[in-house]
Amino acid sequence: MSRDAVRGSFGLFTTTGNGAYRHIRMLRRDAHDPAARIERQLTLEKRLSDPEARAPGVFQGLTPPNINQFEGDWIQGEAIDLKDRHGAITVIAFWTAHQDEIIPTSAYYSMLAEKYRKYGLKLICVCTNQPHTAPQVLDWLTTHPLEDISLYYDTKYKIYPAFNIGNGGLDIPRILVLDVDGKVYWEGDPNLPLKRGWDPESPVLTPLDTIIEELISDRKMREILKFSTGLAKAEDFFEQNKWAATLEAAMPLAELDADYSPHVHKARLLIDKVEAEGASLPNRAEQLIDDGYPLQAQQVLTTLVEEFAGTAIADDLGAPRKRKLERSSLYRTAKSNMRKLEKARQHIEGGRTDDAREILRKMKDVQTCAEITDVSRKLEKRLGL
Repeated sequence: MSRDAVRGSFGLFTTTGNGAYRHIRMLRRDAHDPAARIERQLTLEKRLSDPEARAPGVFQGLTPPNINQFEGDWIQGEAIDLKDRHGAITVIAFWTAHQDEIIPTSAYYSMLAEKYRKYGLKLICVCTNQPHTAPQVLDWLTTHPLEDISLYYDTKYKIYPAFNIGNGGLDIPRILVLDVDGKVYWEGDPNLPLKRGWDPESPVLTPLDTIIEELISDRKMREILKFSTGLAKAEDFFEQNKWAATLEAAMPLAELDADYSPHVHKARLLIDKVEAEGASLPNRAEQLIDDGYPLQAQQVLTTLVEEFAGTAIADDLGAPRKRKLERSSLYRTAKSNMRKLEKARQHIEGGRTDDAREILRKMKDVQTCAEITDVSRKLEKRLGL
């Protein structure tokens, strides 16, 4: 036994038959020793980069072979390409009708597919061509259904050897759980008992259940499901230029630590658009003032202050500029003249055209801005002047 084999805070020695150990010396080493952590990391990196450094059929931390690359047939459910599954959890179960007879798993897999469908989880069963033909497998499923599960039939018996299953390798049921990045997060056996398997009347918690729950929790999938309902509302608010409502609806989703999620990306993009819109408002208001449209500029600044309340752009730029504009003679004069033009409009709609003409005649003698001039011309046009 090598010296490294007995290092660590825990050691276990086993043997078969009547074994005996002599002259055993434990090397004391703190489990939290930084050097030990570094060594473990280097060992892991070597295992990930060098297939020869890991046991056959072990893919934890790696992207497994895509089952589509092997010759076979999807005999149930939709065809699935593992490359298209990034962003969701995928469970691959190596299964046969013969195994299902010895260790019943079909009801268990069907339960998992139904329970976690709302989180985007998809379960794939891979079946060999030994000892049953595809029609025989489908016949078995009539009484032992794999509901909402895609079933791939290994017609040339190439997949199982690639995963070191059978013929002296790993036994089935054999499970691989693929994380949202397509890499194997966990691999193992659901530990269901012989003949009894999983009983829906008396369900037990399996290692696979624990792993799926752990992934759903760590990847914030419950939160994504909950907050995604607000994304459509946020998009509607954005189209209506309701910036504050957009931010309120999209922010819970955007703030989730779930970079892999397309829903989170959409929410963040929407917030970026809103913030870009807010950042453009001060310049837009300034340009309107320069062009002689102070009333429209005041509306833009009001939108900035109200819709982006509490932000630096609203408090430090919007509010001071709004107060300054509203105190200016340009704005006050334009506001006063706009009230007169509003009366003229009311006279026109009420049929009192002479009163409207008199107001517009007086407006010609008033020094005004482009905004008031535009409105006056539109009213004059209505009167045929």
